[in-house]
Amino acid sequence: MGKVDQGMRSTSKMTKAIDTVRKKNMGWKKASKQFNVPKTTPMRLSNMKYVTPEEAAKTKRGRPTVLGKDLEEKLVHCSHAMEAYFFGLTCNDLRRIAVQLAERNNIEHPFKD
Repeated sequence: MGKVDQGMRSTSKMTKAIDTVRKKNMGWKKASKQFNVPKTTPMRLSNMKYVTPEEAAKTKRGRPTVLGKDLEEKLVHCSHAMEAYFFGLTCNDLRRIAVQLAERNNIEHPFKD
């Protein structure tokens, strides 16, 4: 199997691969070859902490966001508004605002003060 483009993989293929691994019809290596999905993905997503194979196939890689979608959108909107008024923000300013948002909304964060 060649390199698989992560953006082009089909969720139906991934769902079938996860389902067959969970049902122990085949191992994760064989499932990855048969359904043309990355090798370690069926192994990782066949874990039972995910409710259904469909839900597991839709999971995204990487860390979950700290602020959540709504607060991140507010942060982006705020930074765009400040830019429109020619008030430039540095990376440190943006980080400081993110920390303040997290603390004001009682969200645990890994950010340094």
